[in-house]
Amino acid sequence: KRKGAASVMDYKRAGFLPEALFNFLALLGWSPGEGGTREKMTREELVAAFSLDHISPKAAVFDEKKLEWMNGKYLEERTAESLTPEVTLLFKEKGVIGKDEKPDDAYLSGVIALLKGRSKHVTDIAHNGAYFFKAPDVYEEKAAKKYFNAEAAVSLKNACTALSGMNEFTKSEIEKKYHETAQNGGIPLAGLVHPTRLAISGLSFGPGLFEMMEILGKETVIARMRKAIEYIQSNSNIM
Repeated sequence: KRKGAASVMDYKRAGFLPEALFNFLALLGWSPGEGGTREKMTREELVAAFSLDHISPKAAVFDEKKLEWMNGKYLEERTAESLTPEVTLLFKEKGVIGKDEKPDDAYLSGVIALLKGRSKHVTDIAHNGAYFFKAPDVYEEKAAKKYFNAEAAVSLKNACTALSGMNEFTKSEIEKKYHETAQNGGIPLAGLVHPTRLAISGLSFGPGLFEMMEILGKETVIARMRKAIEYIQSNSNIM
């Protein structure tokens, strides 16, 4: 019992995995003993190691930051396929995909695989991955002022031309093309990467850009970049 206590279902709704919560709760007021500092343990390991001798008489501290860390570790280990049903439901609740829509399983698995290693909660995947299903309606304001300017519009145009001629739209080939395009334009790679990320996701942060571009696909990437170019040209106040 604790002040402001939440139910187990509250933690489920907040994106915590059952195996992470079980592991965390087992270590409240108890430790494996013998000087062990290991914290992440499977259910079987916890059951095998449990002993009344190692219960602490001190009051347990419910450290939610530690629970988030542990949940992130479990989330990273889970397969994308095992998370697909829950993430699909979250995307539908957020209105990212239609309630009766069945997204392509391979595409959704690719999105989850890319995002889960950077997430602390299952809900983070749905919260941060909406742009994989919908083009951004707005761009992060501070980032737009920093990265969207006349030079960026030219660089994005050059990148669109370079990407249009690609037959193999994979992470490694996109990365090569971007290095080549930046060099030909006489700009640092970052001068092309940052505007592109903002153009295709609306955000200044996220997973690896080239992996993101591969999953979105060539047509979607180029269409979003061209939309961003039009936005830059029609918003002189951000230049």
